[in-house]
Amino acid sequence: MSRKETEKREYRQHKRGALRLLLLLFLACLMLQGCGKKLPKAPELLDPAKGTVSFRPVTKRVVGYLRMLYGNVVPMEYPCYWEKNCEITSVKVGVGDYVKEGDVVAVADKEGLEDAIRESNFRISSLQRQREKTVKLYDQTFGLLNYKKDTEVYIEGNDLAQILKEEQIQQENLRYELAVIDAQIKSEQEQIRTKKEKLKSVTFTAPHSGYVTYVKDLTESNMVAGFENVVVIGDYNDLYIEVPETNIEKYQYGDYQSKWTEIDGKKVPIQEFDYEVGERAYAKAVVKNPYMRFKAPGAELVLGNKMALYFLDDSNEECLAVGNDSLYHEGLDAFVYVKKDEAGNTEKRKVEIGTADEYYTEVKSGLSEGELVLYSSNVYVPNKYTEYETVYRTYTEVVPLSSTMMARPYVDLYLASYDGRLERQDMGGVIVHPGDELFKIIMNGGKGELEAAAVAIDDLNTNHKLFLKEYEKSKKELDRALASLQENERMIGARDEMGPDAQELDVIRSGMNAEAEIRAQLNSLEIEREYEEKDYEASSAKLAVDYSRVKKQKGGSHEAIVKAANEGKAVASPVVSESPVRRGQFIMGVQRFDPAGKTKLYVYQSPADGYDPPARIGGSVVLKTEDKREFTGKCIAVNPGEKGKYYLFTKDGKEVITYSAPFKKNAWNQFYMEMDEQVEELWLAKSKLEYEAEHFDHVVAIPASGVYKETNKLSSNVKEYVWKLVDGKPVKEYVTTYETPRAKEYALILRGVSEGDIVLK
Repeated sequence: MSRKETEKREYRQHKRGALRLLLLLFLACLMLQGCGKKLPKAPELLDPAKGTVSFRPVTKRVVGYLRMLYGNVVPMEYPCYWEKNCEITSVKVGVGDYVKEGDVVAVADKEGLEDAIRESNFRISSLQRQREKTVKLYDQTFGLLNYKKDTEVYIEGNDLAQILKEEQIQQENLRYELAVIDAQIKSEQEQIRTKKEKLKSVTFTAPHSGYVTYVKDLTESNMVAGFENVVVIGDYNDLYIEVPETNIEKYQYGDYQSKWTEIDGKKVPIQEFDYEVGERAYAKAVVKNPYMRFKAPGAELVLGNKMALYFLDDSNEECLAVGNDSLYHEGLDAFVYVKKDEAGNTEKRKVEIGTADEYYTEVKSGLSEGELVLYSSNVYVPNKYTEYETVYRTYTEVVPLSSTMMARPYVDLYLASYDGRLERQDMGGVIVHPGDELFKIIMNGGKGELEAAAVAIDDLNTNHKLFLKEYEKSKKELDRALASLQENERMIGARDEMGPDAQELDVIRSGMNAEAEIRAQLNSLEIEREYEEKDYEASSAKLAVDYSRVKKQKGGSHEAIVKAANEGKAVASPVVSESPVRRGQFIMGVQRFDPAGKTKLYVYQSPADGYDPPARIGGSVVLKTEDKREFTGKCIAVNPGEKGKYYLFTKDGKEVITYSAPFKKNAWNQFYMEMDEQVEELWLAKSKLEYEAEHFDHVVAIPASGVYKETNKLSSNVKEYVWKLVDGKPVKEYVTTYETPRAKEYALILRGVSEGDIVLK
């Protein structure tokens, strides 16, 4: 660097130093002379005060770093779900309906289970007949063996031991065959019990009395995943505070000493409406954490209200405190400047301090309540203002919407009754009436299924006739053999006349047992015929039912036409025309109004842009039509939002988490209104709706123009404050407000101002 450049740089530095010195002297003159304004005589401070110097009274207040959450008062809810995937075939309720415990609210696919149960019952009846027949046939065997034992004793033969052994073998055979049949019957009975439990499970019944607050959107599919809610029921007599902004895993204030909310201007203790240890562990393991929830024992909660929840590490009892902007420090000592007289003279006073937060510090000794202490501020005290006395009021954000639509809270589900190919027209959004054709299925096989059922009946009849023919043939042969024996009796001799020495023992034995053996065969033949008739009758009845069910397919027609059962709005089918379909497959849904003729339900959806909080459950709504008419109503349910909602509980000793899925269509923040009177759908085209969103009861709200903000230039922290009139003089008071981006006339004050205070605007 050249000498000339060096000299220039030194000159600039010298000039800047001189300017800084002049500026400091000028500021000192301003402070001494007041720039024409008479200021209180300020003490010599460690750090020069900047801006306006004022006094604030020492007051009692809650001091500590306060944490806050916001919750909504909601009803205790009870989910209806199944543990496995299933296909819903019918939903019996709509949002807003009142149901009693045990009422059927939905039904899943159970036709296959019912068919399986019928098959198992048929097999059990067949096995029971087989068991009876087996016992009767063995009775003939044992009767013949007993007859042979008598013969052996009479002729004093040596085959008695062999006959007794044969008897033991047959008894063992009987026990084995009966054990096999009994095991088969037991297996079928177990299957029936299991299937009946499943059948019972897929019939969704209300676990609790209350109002339906949620029904799964089944307009695009009837498939429901395991542990997914089909219906949720709310008990409006059992309320608690739900905090959607945090869940049980992220909640951090469990160990805080003080927890409360404010109702009617009074502190009300709250406590976690907690889950069991096992439930929390299970939720953490599967990463499905429900919202945090609280109860306020002894307090009366109001459905739909917004609640501010306060958490403090220390006691929430009021203590003597001063603002942090009044405190100064020398080493470990703290002191303030106390006003001595009206001239503004002050005295420096040492104080003992305790707990502190971002605004105030506890004073344990050195000051008395009401004493005025100096505080510094970078803003000037207002000298022109309007006084506003604060009162408790209801704070409500009313949200206007220009898009509303008629809700059809019930849905008819249409499934494929047969395997085949789908033929349909695109009916999405079309209003259908009872009897209108929705779609048709060109069935696989056509008449073949009916013919197969008829062939099964023909085969049964043919086999039965063949059996009867064989039966008649065998009976005639046995009858002839029996007659031949009777003719030869005079040659052989009657049993009573025959002696042991007349012939060889085997000839005698054969002659004496021949008739008994033939009669045993005849009896067994009759038993076979008796149970063949019973099996034939049972099988004929079953095949007749099967044939009748197949015949319902239009007498074996190649196509099945499905028509609308009720009036409603058809939903676009997810199945493309000409696609192959299976029996029981979801084809489409038709949304409809309340069949009982109740006040119609309406659903209102938030626009895609802007901040539009969901409606308050139980909150009022006003519908304004283009021709200046107004209709009132109330919000009855809010959908679970974009992420859905988890429910955690224990059932039958097992931890369970169920899930309410968001709707697939329209806005995520979708909610239902029930109007006080009928509203025609055509009126909604250019109507506007106003609904209650954020709603606080009995809170301090002041004109929004009375709230000011200051920003720390170093930390960028923003603090809100008001000017409060104390003993006729404006005092700066830091406040906490409820933050909402929606434009509002009033600001909700959560901390810093009480009823009866005078604030300036």
